[in-house]
Formats: sequence, structure tokens, C-alpha cells
Amino acid sequence: MYLEGESPHLLANFPPESFSLDEFLDSGNNEISNLQARMLVDYERHRAKPLLKDSSTEELKNGALENLFEKTRCFGIQEYFDESLILFADALGWSMPFYEYQNRKDINRLLKFENRHIERIQELNAIDIAVYEAAKERFLDKIESNDYNTRKLAVFKRAKGVMSTALHLYGQSGRAIVRFFR
Repeated sequence: MYLEGESPHLLANFPPESFSLDEFLDSGNNEISNLQARMLVDYERHRAKPLLKDSSTEELKNGALENLFEKTRCFGIQEYFDESLILFADALGWSMPFYEYQNRKDINRLLKFENRHIERIQELNAIDIAVYEAAKERFLDKIESNDYNTRKLAVFKRAKGVMSTALHLYGQSGRAIVRFFR
């Protein structure tokens, strides 16, 4: 199973026991610079040279937004995870979704971000930030529209509370309760 932050090549190049956030941010690693926008335009698969070298930042942003808004059926926003799941369920014909929390933060392994780190991350990801802001605006318009299934979201949140409690209290037998709600 893949767990966030456990990319083998990143672990090899930036081992946790000697990790330096400053070195990582100044490493030139292409995964920390506008990766989301680059993934949306899919340049790694179809172009010999990185798109950033050949295109303006505006072209990359516009290409990413065009693909997100025009070529994907649905997208979600992390801060609105439950709302996103309901959009996906409706768009893709899913039954009532359910999830269990995984990859919770380990308070003993948290990085300390200083202002210079935040500024560097913002500099490296200016296009991603612009894409995110536009996507969030479009997403909020969707979930605030009359087409969004607010009733299904309310039922989902209530059921999630019951199912999470059942799983916590009853372990594996709680999974039968979860299947019942689907």
C-alpha cells in the first residue's frame, strides 16, 4: 500500500533520519514545483521537453484549468472531502461512499515550517496555487448550486458518524454494519 510521503526515490534522496527541509526545497526536484498543474497538462507523458521551459506560466495555468474544467468529469477539493465524495458519487454512479481515516499525522514527526519555507513553497508552486484558487471557486459554485445533493451529504455525514463509531467499538464486526448502510 502506498502511504503519503513514502515515495521510494524521495526516501532514498531525502532520508527521514537526516531530512533537511531547506535542502529539499532547494534541491531542484521537479516534484515540488507546480506538480499539480504539470500533471493536469500531462507533459511528462507526451512531451520531450518540460512544458515549463517552452510555455509561459499563464499558458501552463490555462492548460491545467482547461483540462480540469473541460476534460475531467468531476474534481474535488481536499478541504471539502465529504462534499467532494458526494460529487463523485453522483457523477460516477457510486453507492453511498464510506471511508476510514488513514495516514493520520504523527505528532512526533511534524516538520517546523518557518516563514522562509512557506515563501519558498509559494514561489515554487505559484501556478499550482493559482490553479487551486480557480478550481476552489468553481467547486464552491457547484456545491452551492441547486444541483448539488445537500440531502445526500447530510445523510452521508450522519451515517459516517454512526459507522465510524461502529468500526471503533466493534472492529471487524462493525464492517458488517458499514455494508448494511451501503
